[in-house]
Amino acid sequence: MAYATKMDMVLAFGQGEMIQITDIEEPYINTINDDRLNSALDEATSAVDGYLRGRYVLPVSPVPTDLRRRVCDIARFLLHDDGATDAVKDRYDRAMKWLRDISDGKVSLDAPVATATESPVASGTVLFSARPRVFGTEYDQ
Repeated sequence: MAYATKMDMVLAFGQGEMIQITDIEEPYINTINDDRLNSALDEATSAVDGYLRGRYVLPVSPVPTDLRRRVCDIARFLLHDDGATDAVKDRYDRAMKWLRDISDGKVSLDAPVATATESPVASGTVLFSARPRVFGTEYDQ
């Protein structure tokens, strides 16, 4: 579940920019490439979850406005590839700093907090598996 939608991106940055950074392969169709946009939103959401994991119940629902805005900033940066302007890079950098601050406990999110049993990082559980033995030894009797 992505924390932002196509409409969130259009409202934040305009349809023209969304077409410009998603409709990048010939034949150009002068519309937003939904697959490319959704892929960037999913990637941004996954990155955000990495910072929130262990602190909040995931996926965060309902999505706080601050979180939605940061996901949009990250997705926009990803869509710009190497052509990101200073303004796009600055918004991305601020979003990443905000996420680090959340991860460090300096900033809190208006969302349900994870308990130790909801967090695989905090649970201390070790999982492992082994394949069954194919060949025995002379000691197996």
